[in-house]
Amino acid sequence: MLSSLGGDRGSDIAAKAGYPTVIVPAGYSPSGEPFGVSFTGTAFSEESLLKIAYAFEQETKHREAPVMKEDRGK
Repeated sequence: MLSSLGGDRGSDIAAKAGYPTVIVPAGYSPSGEPFGVSFTGTAFSEESLLKIAYAFEQETKHREAPVMKEDRGK
């Protein structure tokens, strides 16, 4: 499930049901807005989810500092 890093309705539903969710960076849209991918697990699977999220981040290398508008073109 792709989502904006600003919020994700899927993780809200999962939290209400008692399922842990972690959202990690998955890249940037053509307009430069970041987006993420959600990993949701079964109850009490936090340790596995964190390992999956960490492996995803290490493999994809999508985490980077965004370019601020005033910094563009410098």
